[in-house]
Amino acid sequence: KDIEIVETIDISNRKCRNKDSIYWDYGEMSGGTPAVYISDYGYLAFFHSIVDICRPQYFMGAYIFSDSIPFKLLKISYQPIINRELIIDTRESEDGKSIIYPMSFFLIDEFGEVIHDTSNDIKPYKVILSLGFNDTKAMVVTLNFNELLSSLISVDC
Repeated sequence: KDIEIVETIDISNRKCRNKDSIYWDYGEMSGGTPAVYISDYGYLAFFHSIVDICRPQYFMGAYIFSDSIPFKLLKISYQPIINRELIIDTRESEDGKSIIYPMSFFLIDEFGEVIHDTSNDIKPYKVILSLGFNDTKAMVVTLNFNELLSSLISVDC
């Protein structure tokens, strides 16, 4: 069965509306990581988007959606997620593209242990995120979990 998008958001007014696709200020949202359930928050996932102004520029964001059907978008990145590891030198790409594609992630606690179950009292401390870079490399970056959460804006669906 084909997947149908039934709700979309307009982050300029943080309201959901019915449309054929989801937009944010940095191009149409596209593929990314599988979602991971985090108790007290919902499901967290990362996506990429593309803006083509002179040459394609890729961006990455995150979103959280509810943990029950019908799933609802709860939070989304207000702007692209960038850290020192993601400041990309486009000279490495023959065509000048800067491609970032989030592939997978996992959570670790404050002691550096992988969190397999967030239903207990263990809270995520960092996000370890793997990325494809310019279709030629893989990167692994670390994001502070609380800073990531505070960078997401609520949407009213």
